[in-house]
Amino acid sequence: FMNAQGYVVANQEIVEILKERHDAGVDVRVIYDDVGSLSTLPADYAAKFEAEMERREALMEAEADKLEAAQEKNNMEGVKQHKAEMQRLQQEMRKDTERFKVKMQEKAEQLRKEAQDGAERLKAEAEKIRKDAERLKAEILKEVM
Repeated sequence: FMNAQGYVVANQEIVEILKERHDAGVDVRVIYDDVGSLSTLPADYAAKFEAEMERREALMEAEADKLEAAQEKNNMEGVKQHKAEMQRLQQEMRKDTERFKVKMQEKAEQLRKEAQDGAERLKAEAEKIRKDAERLKAEILKEVM
């Protein structure tokens, strides 16, 4: 805030500085001696000054409202962007899930084939062992007889 004392309000340059500070958001308060200022200030100076400050405050509030509206609009744009990004990520996840399913089906088929091949090898080995066992049995029976 600013405090001004003396005959500063009679000086237009200082009044402009006070207006600038007020426009910049500084709380400007003017205390003046109305009796001592009778000869230096117009009779309606206080009313004019207050009206000017109220007008400027109204303009600042309107600008603040515009800024807030713009921020809300930007937030909505941000929400839309986030929603679009989430949808993109969901699509990407669906594609990845589909690729994973295909790979898992391929791996399951490969394992089934390997298991089938292994079973066939074991069956062939078992058949060989059975034949070897029959051959040995026949040899032993020949020797015994």
